[in-house]
Amino acid sequence: VKGLISSMCQSRSIPVSDWDILIHEAVLAHNTNVNKSLLFSPFMCMFGDEGRLPIDNQLGSNNEKEALRKDLINENAHANRVESHKQYKSQKDRKSNIFQYEVGDEVMIK
Repeated sequence: VKGLISSMCQSRSIPVSDWDILIHEAVLAHNTNVNKSLLFSPFMCMFGDEGRLPIDNQLGSNNEKEALRKDLINENAHANRVESHKQYKSQKDRKSNIFQYEVGDEVMIK
């Protein structure tokens, strides 16, 4: 959220020291954007439906989709998180140097 607030301050020419006037917008943006690992928004995981603003009701934008059950969303989010973790670990393992030591090998101790 810190990076989001600093970007918002910069785009609106507001000093970063006045971050508190943007906190509500930043939290809304964070909670309604889809998380890369979960593939759901935090709001969706918490409440089982997309977040709606009062203006959505006034404009008549109606979400026709049936709200998914919260437990199903959490189950899918957990599976997505586990899969994402496996992908990150696989990438990290490919980049790391894994040494195989045998009993009696000399090692340097710092």
